Amino acid sequence: MHQTPATRAKQSIAQRKHTNNEQILFAKEYIDQLKSNPKQAPNRAGLALALNLTTSNLLEATTYNPELQFYIDQVSTLQENYLIVNGLEGKTQPAITALLLKSKHGYIENPANLTQNNYMNISPDVLRLALEQMKKPATR
Repeated sequence: MHQTPATRAKQSIAQRKHTNNEQILFAKEYIDQLKSNPKQAPNRAGLALALNLTTSNLLEATTYNPELQFYIDQVSTLQENYLIVNGLEGKTQPAITALLLKSKHGYIENPANLTQNNYMNISPDVLRLALEQMKKPATR
């Protein structure tokens, strides 16, 4: 049976085991844990587990606890920083790092500029003289 997001959110509210304040406390603890352990990769799934939710319920939880969005965003920012720092130091797998930075954090690759534009500023007098020379018959 397919349920609407509103119905799922209502069921999540009814089934959740933690109050809004407890969720915020657990979210803060998860963030503090990430900050104190630089080897731990930040991710929304970890935050959801800390709150005893699934990742889909985590986003729905922001409807009844809007303050959670701050912690979801903070985990995303910590993840971005983790990927950049560890990627530059060669501690993470480059393909996965690039994939996550592109798909989750909006990074794009800029291809090398392969075109060359040769623009010159030529004074009108020099241009006029050059055109006059081009029109004259060639002499040997």
